[in-house]
Amino acid sequence: METVNKVRVKIEYDFKTMKHYNYYNLRYRSKKGMLVFIIPLIIVIGVAILFVFRKDYIFSIAMGLLALYLVYQIVFFEKVIDSQIEKYFLRNPRVVTKEIEIDENEIRIYNPGEEQQQFSYPWEYITEIHDTPEFIFLMAFRSAPVIINKNPEFFVSGTLDELQQIILEKAQTKPYKVFAKPIVKRPITFVHPPHAREESDGAGEETAQQTESLPKETPSLENQENITTESTENNE
Repeated sequence: METVNKVRVKIEYDFKTMKHYNYYNLRYRSKKGMLVFIIPLIIVIGVAILFVFRKDYIFSIAMGLLALYLVYQIVFFEKVIDSQIEKYFLRNPRVVTKEIEIDENEIRIYNPGEEQQQFSYPWEYITEIHDTPEFIFLMAFRSAPVIINKNPEFFVSGTLDELQQIILEKAQTKPYKVFAKPIVKRPITFVHPPHAREESDGAGEETAQQTESLPKETPSLENQENITTESTENNE
């Protein structure tokens, strides 16, 4: 009887995890992420010019200030992401931990140390695979991520090499994109309080989608389909 390779990893939905996913998804994967700022900026500049021609300088100045704010959002995009995720954790300090078991058939979600799975994803539900230097993002449903930390310390059983073998096999039939460069540039200075890393029995899928509702000032994470040319596409 053929043995099915299984890999089980722990994932903490902490500041680092959420920053890497949000920033990668909005800055590199999304076609719409930056457009959420760029399109309003173009509109605001156009309106400001219109008010100047009408000699309505008060409104033109107001539009100019709004344009400067949008430029700030674009230029310091990573800082904006940091600020909003920090606000999120100040409101919701708990860091939820899950364990993810992966084999060639499906992806199962567990509470840490438990053998009763909460739910599972057949591989057919995974629509995209994104491999970055520190994380692997398995996109399911409406861009909801199954996030895997590649740090060996997070592997409960199995190895990263075994995980990569499973993923490469599945990549033959799914969009598989590798992003080789570091995702984030700003160092992470946010420190979770000690009590925040308690084991959780909450819904893993809901936790994985925390980024869908945060931050309000950042673009939606839904219906986004590309990454930059720095990525390499390994299947056709």
